[in-house]
Amino acid sequence: MLDKDEKKRKKSTTRKSGKTRKKTVSNKAKIRKKEAIKKRKQKRAILLTIFIVIILAIIAALYYLLSTPKFNISSISVTGNNIVAVDEVLSNSGVKLGDNVVKSYFKVDRNKLTSIPYIENVNVSIKLPYELNITVKERVSIYYAYDKEKNVYYRLDENGVILEICDRIELKKQELLVNGITFDHEVILGTKINAIDYSKILVYEKIEDEFYKNFPEQHITKVSFNNSLTTIYINDKVEVILPNDTNIQYNLTFLKEILDKVSDVKGTIDMTKDNPTFISF
Repeated sequence: MLDKDEKKRKKSTTRKSGKTRKKTVSNKAKIRKKEAIKKRKQKRAILLTIFIVIILAIIAALYYLLSTPKFNISSISVTGNNIVAVDEVLSNSGVKLGDNVVKSYFKVDRNKLTSIPYIENVNVSIKLPYELNITVKERVSIYYAYDKEKNVYYRLDENGVILEICDRIELKKQELLVNGITFDHEVILGTKINAIDYSKILVYEKIEDEFYKNFPEQHITKVSFNNSLTTIYINDKVEVILPNDTNIQYNLTFLKEILDKVSDVKGTIDMTKDNPTFISF
């Protein structure tokens, strides 16, 4: 049996040994933590150095691009234009030969170019070291609208944008003659017609889509919105007055039945009545 003093000495020794092991583990953890922090700092320093080098390289490259005469424009090309003259595009672009090609890429006045009625969109590209290309997307004239107040005609695109003024009928192949659109006293080219008249065009487009499904061999040569009605003219021979409702498919299917009975004649078909009537002329 161990006496009490010896037991106390053993317990004291055990406690000291445990404390020593704890201190050793704690010191190792601190060392590992310091090493991890040191590695993170080194990694950050390397990344920061790389970042600074890249930034300096970019700055040097930009300085070279913007200051070296080698990158001055010697050629400006304009593509995509069929109606707007090249000179008009160049004069409104805000750039010229001899300008720096990179600066000019950002300097091109896209707002001024798209203020030209026929130009819908502009895209600019460069071909290093000295070529600048301006590509325009032009609006297409679809409607040839008559203004009876001024006795003039306006070309409109599919969105109702006013493109051009004409003093006589000069229909292009894809253009449709339109009557019944109200224009402002002062017409500004490049702006849209009023919302009410544009809604009439949208109704007509639905009629047109359904018409050519039923009459693929026929051709609508004119449309009128007078008296708040939509009137289409087929091959300049038959005038069809359509009701302003949403049942377009039914109306045109019914129209087909009527035309099958009165083919090869000239006249007016009034479909706004309960019983559609045909009057020849």
